[in-house]
Amino acid sequence: MKLGGILDRVVTELAHNEADAIAWITAHRSHNTARLARGAARLARETTLGRDIPASRVLTEEQIAAVRCPVLALYGGDSDLALLAPWLRSVLPDCRTVVIPGHEHSVLVEAPGTVGGHILSLVEEAGRVAAEAAR
Repeated sequence: MKLGGILDRVVTELAHNEADAIAWITAHRSHNTARLARGAARLARETTLGRDIPASRVLTEEQIAAVRCPVLALYGGDSDLALLAPWLRSVLPDCRTVVIPGHEHSVLVEAPGTVGGHILSLVEEAGRVAAEAAR
């Protein structure tokens, strides 16, 4: 079974039999992944997120390209989404992409100090640009 099929099965189990799904994730992945899965299950159970995301409209490339503020896109190097970094950089006029090696999709949780450093750097740079423009 391919990874996508395994993930589909785990998500379905998480929705219908959370305790067994968490046990499987803990045994086959890690305690950290199980902790993240418990948080995801709580969000799915206690919010409308499970309905809101599928019902949301996807932005077109033109709408994304219309963003004119600085954008910081952080990716875990082991996340499938990291493959989008070059595309996003090519579409957004002011986009800084950072791939953080050794982390997966939840890089914000896995490497908060590294993420915070990149955010502070972006904010400091924006402050310098604004100060220069005001002169």
